[in-house]
Amino acid sequence: MIVPMKKVSLVVMDKNKETALDRIRELGVVHLERKTVASPVLTGLMDRRTHLEIASGVLTAFTPKKGKAAAAPVFDGDIVDHVVALSERRKILQDHIFSTEREKQRFEKWGDLQPRDFASLAENGINAYLYDVSLASYEQNVGEVPVIVLASSKKENSVRLLAFDRIPGETSYP
Repeated sequence: MIVPMKKVSLVVMDKNKETALDRIRELGVVHLERKTVASPVLTGLMDRRTHLEIASGVLTAFTPKKGKAAAAPVFDGDIVDHVVALSERRKILQDHIFSTEREKQRFEKWGDLQPRDFASLAENGINAYLYDVSLASYEQNVGEVPVIVLASSKKENSVRLLAFDRIPGETSYP
């Protein structure tokens, strides 16, 4: 005779789950479903734990030197959230420093060019643009745009040039 299954909810601590599963199998239970339980309190506690782990990791990098007593910080509010916020701010600033350094290195190869020089040219109706192109691209397009070659390197396979939308001093007629 077939007997319908009964549904039973069982709450077990994680450390006891193997023992509990063995005992349930001895009773002849055939089908098990795992359910995760979420509640606002549990979610809040899990978030707090994550923040504590992040703050602990950040603070271990700043351990005081031996023999020197560190001054206790004075802070009104949740110190853990403050440390996490400072850590996130630090990451943003490090990313900004990295991108600024990369941009600085990119412009160093152009030498002493000043943005105000380009603005002065634009005020006089001359638009100038900086390009760093491959030798092949330069050779293919050399006659199409008026340019001044600033540097050429076969080793780097590049040509740095100053290009204009029109030739300076040239009068254009309609």
